[in-house]
Amino acid sequence: MRNKEIELSLQIDRHRLDDECVEQPRLYFHYAAELDNARHELDRAKAMLELVDAELDLAIRSDPESFGLTKITESSLRSTIVVQVKHGKLQEKMLQAKDSVNILGTAVSALDQKKKSIEGLIQLQLANYFSKPKIPECERERMDEVSKRSIRRKGREGC
Repeated sequence: MRNKEIELSLQIDRHRLDDECVEQPRLYFHYAAELDNARHELDRAKAMLELVDAELDLAIRSDPESFGLTKITESSLRSTIVVQVKHGKLQEKMLQAKDSVNILGTAVSALDQKKKSIEGLIQLQLANYFSKPKIPECERERMDEVSKRSIRRKGREGC
C-alpha cells in the first residue's frame, strides 16, 4: 500500500505545473518527516534488540544448562541468543523498521528528482515547447490553395 501511495505522489500533471509547484514542498516535508520517524523507530528497535541480547547473554552465562549448553563459548553463546524467541521478534521488528527507512529514503530521493522534473517542465513551457506550430498567414493561404488544387485534381482524375 505504501509503495502505491508513494508512486502516486511522484506523478506530475504537466497541465497543472502551478499546482505541482505548490504541492511539492508539502509532499517533500511529509515524506521527510516520515523518514525521520522511521529512523527513530529503527534506532529504538536496534536498542531494544541490544538490550534483549544483553539480558539473554547474562541469563545464559548464569545458567547455561537451562539453555541446553554444557560449555559456554562465544560462538555457542551467540548462537543460543540468536535462536531465542525474544531475539527473533525484535530482529524482525528491526528489519521492518530498516525496510521502512529504505523505502522512505528512496521516496525522498525521488521527490528531489520530481522537483527537478517540474523545474524542467516549467522551462520547456516557458520556451513554448508544448505549443502548437504557428504558420504565418501568407503561408497558411498558400497551403490552403495547394490543398484545394490537389483536391480538384483528384476530383477530375476520378471522373
